[in-house]
Amino acid sequence: MKRLLLDELIRWKSLPERKPLILKGARQTGKTWLLKAFGEANFRCTHYVNFENAARFASLFTGGLQPRQILPQLALLLDKPIDTAHDFIIFDEVQRVPEALTALKYFREEQPDLAVAAAGSHIGLTVSESAFPVGQVDFLSLFPLSFAEFLLAVRPALAGYLNNRAPDEPVSEALHDELMQQLRIYTVVGGMPEAVNVWRTMPKSSVDQLDTFRRVREIHAALAQSYSSDFSKHAGKINATDIARLFDGIPAQLARTVNGSFMRYRFKDALPGKTRFSAIVGPLDWLIRTGLALKVAQVERPEPPLKAYASENLFKLYLLDTGLLGAMAGLTPRDLLAQDFGTYKGWITENFVAQELTAAGYAPLHFWRGKASEVDFLVVSPKGIVPVEVKSGTVTRSKSLAAYMEKFSPPLAVRLSGRNTPRTSSAIHDLPLYLAGQLNRQLPSLAEYRSE
Repeated sequence: MKRLLLDELIRWKSLPERKPLILKGARQTGKTWLLKAFGEANFRCTHYVNFENAARFASLFTGGLQPRQILPQLALLLDKPIDTAHDFIIFDEVQRVPEALTALKYFREEQPDLAVAAAGSHIGLTVSESAFPVGQVDFLSLFPLSFAEFLLAVRPALAGYLNNRAPDEPVSEALHDELMQQLRIYTVVGGMPEAVNVWRTMPKSSVDQLDTFRRVREIHAALAQSYSSDFSKHAGKINATDIARLFDGIPAQLARTVNGSFMRYRFKDALPGKTRFSAIVGPLDWLIRTGLALKVAQVERPEPPLKAYASENLFKLYLLDTGLLGAMAGLTPRDLLAQDFGTYKGWITENFVAQELTAAGYAPLHFWRGKASEVDFLVVSPKGIVPVEVKSGTVTRSKSLAAYMEKFSPPLAVRLSGRNTPRTSSAIHDLPLYLAGQLNRQLPSLAEYRSE
């Protein structure tokens, strides 16, 4: 299954002033597989070291952090010579050995010709700031498969059509319906590589489809259990039970609505006996920093930089993957495919858009709330802050978006929905939901997006 981040890895390899690379991402998103596949295709030889399964490698970094000391001993342990000009080294679960992370600084300074990448799901949680090679490494983040990557895996012709289609080219109703059906399947399967691979390879006739979905849900259950095990293993001083309760409670938190509008996170109900934000900030931050949860902070003034106007304790919290989300919420594949799941329909859709915008590079995400209005997401463009409204169905009327535009006069606005609707005005751009991850391609004014 092709991951679009592979193109970024190839670009990193060719950088004239290349630094060691740190690949971040939640567990089970495919970091190890991606780095190995990249190494196999682009280097003479790839040397893989996993600090979790082979603790003996840790001792290589106790006698000094210089590559001239580490590399000869590493070659002997691996029983393979290391050609610094043509080989690739992967340090996996590098947070288990903070000295190895610190050593990346010396690899940058003393062995710049050697391509080195480190990966870890908990980098920054167990490593002190003094050990981190600030300014000496490049970063990339890997997320669950986006909808575009899902299509590449299961319907590559459809993926090619969307990728090569001009922004103003109309989509036939037949193709639109097929893309929306694939999006509904994506809400069930999600983007975790193991689940996608099962869906991609198992029979999907009308008789076999239900069995395939059952297998996918078994994978989601195993993933949730493995994350719970991580809480106990890696939580450190933070109460693992509190982390688990916050994680398990995300579906119920997002299910809360008032007059059909989804409410921000209510920390008073998150943990028993804890009514202040300060009581949950530790476990909450743990979930966000490991990539298991996506935080969307509220702003009242949509001005750059958004983080300067964001409220730390007013936010929405989404899950890293829609497939995992549906499983944890107890929604059946049949209900999700039929989109017959009441208020969860809008919540699943918002979670999908949060994932797509995050994977497209728009994080950290924010939303706007006024006295009686709310816009789901705000993204940054060179021309200003762009509001993004999400509609799970085909009704696109939005008083909140109208109120926002009247109050702040944004350069443009985006409305995502289930409709196959062309642009309706010069200011509001209507796009089908399956293009949520392609805003840069669809809207030229967003193509030069620069992160804050």
